[in-house]
Amino acid sequence: ESIKETKKAMNEEGGHFILFLVTLGADLINALQRKEMLGLSHVSMVEHKIFENEVKIRKVERKLKVPLIR
Repeated sequence: ESIKETKKAMNEEGGHFILFLVTLGADLINALQRKEMLGLSHVSMVEHKIFENEVKIRKVERKLKVPLIR
């Protein structure tokens, strides 16, 4: 039902063209994900998580003004 509500709101506010663009964009994203052309590989996700954790550690170190033991 939320899709119907969204479509109704899109038609009222922005017309059929905006709805078309949103639908086209969603379809394109889904197609690229199915073809594995969009999205991070497992290795990239792990590397990204490591980077995020390092950033968090640096933020805590700055607040404490002391390097944390790693």
